[in-house]
This record gives sequence, structure tokens and C-alpha cells, in this order.
Amino acid sequence: MSLVRTVARNSLWSGFDLLVDTVLPPIVSIIVARAMGPAKLGVFSYVTWIATVAANLGGGGMSAAARKYMADYAGQNRPDVFRAILRVGLLFQAIVSLLLVGAGLYWVFSALPSDERGFATLAIITILPAGLMPMATSVNNAVEELRPNVIASVAAGLVHAAGMGATLVMGWDLAGLAGAQLASKTCDCVVRWILTKRRLPHYLQAMGASADSLQGAVRLPPGLAREIAKFLGQATVLVLLAIVVWNRSEMIFLKRYCDIRQIGFYSVAFSLSLIPPQIVGPFSRAAGVSVFAEQGRSAKAGRHVTYLYWRYLVLLVLPVCLGLAALSGPLVRILYGVQYYEAAPVLLLAAALSVFAPMASPATSLITAAGGQGRLVRWGLLSAVATIALDYWLVRYYAAMGGALANGLGQAISTIGTIVIARQYVSFRSSLGFTLRVFLAALGMAAVVALFMRLVPNIVGVVGGPFLGVGAYVTFLRIGRVVEEHDIDRLLRAEIVFPEWARPSYWRLVHIFARLSRARTGSSTASIG
Repeated sequence: MSLVRTVARNSLWSGFDLLVDTVLPPIVSIIVARAMGPAKLGVFSYVTWIATVAANLGGGGMSAAARKYMADYAGQNRPDVFRAILRVGLLFQAIVSLLLVGAGLYWVFSALPSDERGFATLAIITILPAGLMPMATSVNNAVEELRPNVIASVAAGLVHAAGMGATLVMGWDLAGLAGAQLASKTCDCVVRWILTKRRLPHYLQAMGASADSLQGAVRLPPGLAREIAKFLGQATVLVLLAIVVWNRSEMIFLKRYCDIRQIGFYSVAFSLSLIPPQIVGPFSRAAGVSVFAEQGRSAKAGRHVTYLYWRYLVLLVLPVCLGLAALSGPLVRILYGVQYYEAAPVLLLAAALSVFAPMASPATSLITAAGGQGRLVRWGLLSAVATIALDYWLVRYYAAMGGALANGLGQAISTIGTIVIARQYVSFRSSLGFTLRVFLAALGMAAVVALFMRLVPNIVGVVGGPFLGVGAYVTFLRIGRVVEEHDIDRLLRAEIVFPEWARPSYWRLVHIFARLSRARTGSSTASIG
């Protein structure tokens, strides 16, 4: 299957995941947040953030190592090594997850008030399924098959939404919310492993394994264990640094220096600012998987898919981030009510700065797949130090607003440095002009939407603003002559992922977009910028 079709197919599966996993739970969580209020939400957000950080720290390093090396050996048709990496990685994850659960329970019963220990215990136990799940994800990512991951994620999203809804109806309070998270993670882990185990023999046979060889014991080749251990150490440091730079390290400073309600305001704004990465997530996950797979086949192929990844990510993420910033005030007032009014300016800032997180993904994927993550570690250390310094200074004086600004500036520092590092592998120059034109188109769109929001009632603005924004964005793309003929060609080739009955409608939409944006012919050099 061609690269365009592979990415499009995986994007479609991830898009289905988006519809369930990022639509239903947020709807219920908004209702729950309104019922709890900022103070209680702040307590819950802090404890669950600790549990999430522990799960990410325990599972992220080995997951990244497995994804890289399994993709490499899948590309080399080495099913024996593929199986060995999976066995070692799963054993490692089980041990680490159990140790983290033990450490977390010790923290709960030694540091938290007695009235918070019940829900906190449930939150900590989620570390176990959350730590075992990534290895199954890595297996499917390594062979560019996202279907099992998506099915499991959708099932978990439905369970989470049902649990949160039941908590609201039955009045189970914080324990019910933590129980819903535990049930969701457990469902995701179990379903993901069942589907992955069922598909694993097919993956291995596609690499050339015989039926008999699937039953024998497997060992890592000499020297590979040391290589994986080195990569694992670097990847774990990167996960820790990512927690500091990307994943709300501001919570610690807000808990120490501010009223607990500020954590609630920051959590609401931060959660809504994740909408842009979630919207582009289906494409981003699919393209990131292909970067690793193509890099395993050849360095040139890896650079090419990274260029395409960057180009279409820029077209998607810039208008969504700036559009959300323009909608921030009315959106918070409508969704959360007047008790969360102070979260509105926090969201405006967080949404505008959230553009940096997804834009780092193409360069990070290429660098990691090419084995250059040592440089990412060194730059990540500098970015983390800068972020913590910004957290300390800005949160103390500006509370949740300072947290949003510190988080955004930390992301900007990290992303810019990562792109500079990626220049070792791919040239950036020819795409800088393209990125600037897209940014200006998105900025013009945001200005139009912001003006519209000032002239109409909140509900009218929130409903009509996105439609106006789409029209304005396409218009500015046309003025800037951003979209080219090969972009339309790739979109048309992606129709293979749709069922027969949907393809005519898809073709019409693509041709309408081509006419509106006045796509011109031309070619781009293989670069990322």
C-alpha cells in the first residue's frame, strides 16, 4: 500500500477514535466540573495528574524503545528479534508498573488527608493497566496497523463516559470519577492486548516467520540489549523532560503558592487547549507511525514522509489553535458557567500557545527514528530548566495565567530547539515561507472570528464562529496561494480508505476545496520547516 494511502487509512481509524474518545468524555466532564466547582476539581486534578505522570514516566521510555526497534526489525523482516523485543519489554513494564503502584500507595497513605485517600487509591491503581498498555500499542505502531489501538481506545472512551455519567447521577463524587478512570484504563489495556495477541501471528508471518518458529523461545541478538538499554535511558529522560515541559508541571507550583481554585481554572483551560492537538491527532499519530516505519526501510523515505507530515500538520493545527483562542471567552462561559469565568483569559493564552506542542512532533519523530535522541535529551534538559524557572516566577505572581504563559513559553523553547536539531537530517529553508503564509492566513481568520464574537451573542458566536473561520481561512489560503496541485493529488489518492458509497462525496469536497483555495501547480523540495 502506498505511503499516502497508509497514512490516510490510519488517520481514518484515528479519526474514529477522536469522535468517541475525545467527544463523549469531555462532554460528561464539563457537566461534572460544573457540579463539583473549581475547588473540588482542583483537588481531583492534582491527584490524577500525579498518577498520570507516574504512568507516563514508567511506560513511556520502554514504549518508545520498543516502537523504534520493533519498527526497525519489522522493516528488515526479522520476526525473531521482533518477538524478543516484545517479550523483554513487556516483562520490564510489568515490574516497573507494580513498583510505581507500590510507591504511589505509600504516598497516598503518608501524605494525603484521610478524606482524599479513597479516590486517590483508585487513581494510583490506574498506573498498572496504563503501564502495560503501551507495549501493545508499540507492536501495532511498528507494523503501521492502528486498528487494534483505535478499537481499544474507543471502548475505553465509552466506558469512561459511562462511568462519569453514572457518578453524576448516583452522586459517587470523587471516588466515582477515579473509578471511572480505572475502569477505562483497564478496559483499554485488556481489549488492546486481546486484539494485538490475535493479530501478532499475522504480523510475524508477514515478516517471513513460519508457523513452527512462532512457538519457540526467542532471545535478543548479542549487543542489542545494551543498545536498547541505552535508548531506554535516553527515552525515559525525554519522558521526564516532556512531563516538565508539556504536561502541566505548573500544577506543583499552583498547589504550593496559590488557592486550590487556581488549579481548577488552570485544569479547565489546559484541557480545552488540548482540543487542537486532539483534532490533528489522528493524522499526527498515523504520520508519526509511518516516519518510524519508513525510516526503518531507508533514511530517504523517512525524510520524505517527515516533510509531508510537517506540511499538512501546519495547515491543520495553526487555524485550530488560533481559532480556539478567538472563541475562548464565550466558550468557557457557555460550557462551564460563571464560576469558571477566571479560566477564560487562561484559555485564550493556552490555546494560542498550544500550537507549539503538535508542531514539534514531525521533527521529534524523525530525530528519534534516526537514532539522534541524545541531542533531544540535552536540549530537553535546557528546556526543562527554563520551564521550571518560568513556572516558579510566573505562577507565584500571576497564578493560573502565569502557569499558562510558562507552559506555552516552555513549549516554544523546546519546539524551536527540536526543529533546529532536525536540520541535521532535513533542510528547513524552503518550508519556512510556506509556514509563514499559513500562519498569516490563520491569523487573519482568527481576527475575523474575534470581531464576529464581539458583535453577536455568545451562543451565536460559538456556533457560527467555526463556520465563519473555515470560510475565512480558505479565503486567506487562496490569497496567499498556499495550496499546490500536488496537495490536491495526495488528497484525492487518499480516497481509497473510504467505502465506495462515500468516495463521490469525498471527491466533490476535495475539488471544492481545490477551487476555493485556487491550488496552483508546482513542486516542493523534500524539506521540513
